[in-house]
Amino acid sequence: MNDQQRSTQLTGVSGVHDVASYVSFLGFHAVPTTRNVEGPDVLVSNLTGSKGISLQVKTTISAMRTRGPGDGKRPHHYEWDIGWSSAKANHPHLFFALVDLKEFKALPDVFIVPPKVIFEYFRGADPETCRRARYHPLVEEVEPYRNRWELLANALDEQPRSNESPNMALEPTAGQPPDLDVASVAGGGSTPRR
Repeated sequence: MNDQQRSTQLTGVSGVHDVASYVSFLGFHAVPTTRNVEGPDVLVSNLTGSKGISLQVKTTISAMRTRGPGDGKRPHHYEWDIGWSSAKANHPHLFFALVDLKEFKALPDVFIVPPKVIFEYFRGADPETCRRARYHPLVEEVEPYRNRWELLANALDEQPRSNESPNMALEPTAGQPPDLDVASVAGGGSTPRR
């Protein structure tokens, strides 16, 4: 199937199922919602169902964009179509899962981004003058969120955190994500694919 034959809906479904399967692997309930309705794409809860979050999944076949001449091309930024209703969402129990399928030449990368980051990116933007809400972060701005599955685990943690705001506790500091021990998040066992 070439790019012209592949629908954007099928691309989106690919991302939703990738995210839901990996969240399940981590030891949480993950349920894709009904397609083509407004709202979150995946509902996630801890195993007891006592705490939950929602994921807004945005998927692209190939998100990376480069800059530079010829062999000097270097990664510059990523691109996802967010949509205005999602761009204006800033809820503490919502996360964005930005999926780069990388044309299925490698395992997809998923950027787990707190809603505040997306909301701030679009602050002041006007849907009347800009038809589509597209998120084009520079590589260094979004890399700290690449495959940061522990952000979801932290949000579903039953133990209360300090007096930090919900989004503050979820954002990496100074561009450096903390070390990720997915084996402990998933309850031990094998090394994850990401």
